[in-house]
Amino acid sequence: MTTRYGTQFSASDSLKKANGTSHNSPIKAFKNRFALGTEGGTVGPYLIAKIGIGHVIDEFRLDTDANLSAINFTIGTIAAPAKYRAATAGPNAAVVVLQPLLANNIEASEVAEDIYLFASANMPSAGTLKTTVFTVAR
Repeated sequence: MTTRYGTQFSASDSLKKANGTSHNSPIKAFKNRFALGTEGGTVGPYLIAKIGIGHVIDEFRLDTDANLSAINFTIGTIAAPAKYRAATAGPNAAVVVLQPLLANNIEASEVAEDIYLFASANMPSAGTLKTTVFTVAR
């Protein structure tokens, strides 16, 4: 059986260490809450996190008591709305965990970014949406 090493370890360099964002790195959670009674009724965008240099986005969590299943969401920046997550149906009064696009690297960010949730249709005007962005950082 042949061991597979991925990008973080090496068959030829036994001293190679995984970078600080993929091995023994702290997890940080960026949380936000939107009262849809006052912040709903629009497509947004909804600012869900401000991440700094050195972070790698690990996952997204949406938690709501409203039915958002008829709305598709993307996650990204103002310049690239689907940078981190392509269009995905929202949850139906439940929690949904979304993984970032596979194309995103596991290397640390070199610039600070504002991360937004973009809705394909107007959000409801009642209920609550809680967002959490999990990152790992050096």
